[in-house]
Amino acid sequence: MEKILKQVEKKVLAVYKKVNPSTHKIESNDIFKYHQKFRESLFRDKLKFPLQMFDSAELLDFGSGTGEQDLFYAKWGANITGVEMNNLSVDRCKKLFKKYKLTEKLKIHNISLFDFKPNKKFDIVVSNGVLHHTNDQRAGFKKLVSYLRPRGFVFISVGNKAGAFQRNLQRMILYKLAKSEEEIVTLAKFLFKEHIDRAVKYGKRSADSIIYDSYVVPKADNASVEEILKWFDENNIKFYSSWPPLQFPFPLVDSPRNDIIDYTEKKYRKLLSFSEYFWMTANATDKEIINEYHKDLLPMNNLNKITDLIKDIGPDSVIKLEKFKEIENLDFNFNLERIYKKEINKISNFFKELKGLIYLLKNTKDIKKIKKEIDKNQFLFNGYCGQGDIYYMGYKE
Repeated sequence: MEKILKQVEKKVLAVYKKVNPSTHKIESNDIFKYHQKFRESLFRDKLKFPLQMFDSAELLDFGSGTGEQDLFYAKWGANITGVEMNNLSVDRCKKLFKKYKLTEKLKIHNISLFDFKPNKKFDIVVSNGVLHHTNDQRAGFKKLVSYLRPRGFVFISVGNKAGAFQRNLQRMILYKLAKSEEEIVTLAKFLFKEHIDRAVKYGKRSADSIIYDSYVVPKADNASVEEILKWFDENNIKFYSSWPPLQFPFPLVDSPRNDIIDYTEKKYRKLLSFSEYFWMTANATDKEIINEYHKDLLPMNNLNKITDLIKDIGPDSVIKLEKFKEIENLDFNFNLERIYKKEINKISNFFKELKGLIYLLKNTKDIKKIKKEIDKNQFLFNGYCGQGDIYYMGYKE
């Protein structure tokens, strides 16, 4: 088992020495601010983890890469211990910390995360987009949190099985058609140009960086939400937050005096696969979807017209019941059925397109025919191409 682990590490390292997946041109002020805003929002607004928690914290990063994300943790006050097996990444990380005058905040070890043996525990342990490139991400997680202090926090991002389904399908197509690494790069740019262009725009990485990280790298395992939560259970880690959120799509209406519904409890976990269907078929941002449907939901604003009829009632109130006739003229057609039906139909149509593509792949290697099939699809390989990495936070009880 350990032999295979090392073989996979060696192959992954060889790819990432050619094209580093974590390199961003962060020396540019605009790129720096872009990533700073993203990471601040990720922790403070989405994961509900105050930035003050980093102040004076001892932080361990498994797979620290070129150090771009660790720069922000250090700026927020954390002392960084990085573990990175790519010596080229280590060199760039040191240069970046020197440039931003944060050298005293960094200790970095050029070693495999499976070989690292520190002599202390940490307040925060992180691993961003790394575990799914190892041959045993469950063991990697176990090792990571073994260095976590009681009441300390763990932060990981891992590719989701459903969310990464379309990207794994892209990998399958490329491996079926390409005979070399060079052909994988060329074909990826031809067949999946829209997806790559979108990733360049939002990730601020080069096209080659995305291609090598998504397609060329020989190991890209992924885990379901249920598997991640099982890792948490096995290592005495309590779920804290995630992005996208782990919840079942019903409005929450309880008083704070009631116990909250914890969808990460074992009896509810199967419900979370409902969200994974939407991660699998995602092709637009939440904001784009809301903008599409907001006109259908505008009649909901009529609620204020009703509640305003009876408010601030006191001994001197004059209640004119004839005003209630206005209700007869109000429109309460929210079109919710159309909205939900369209979203569910998207999943159904996605699988129809998937069946068509699989049938074609079974019967031809004609790249132009496959490209034509991909281009005609409305859902498969369109826009987002699924929600890939999921961000999780937990704490040690």
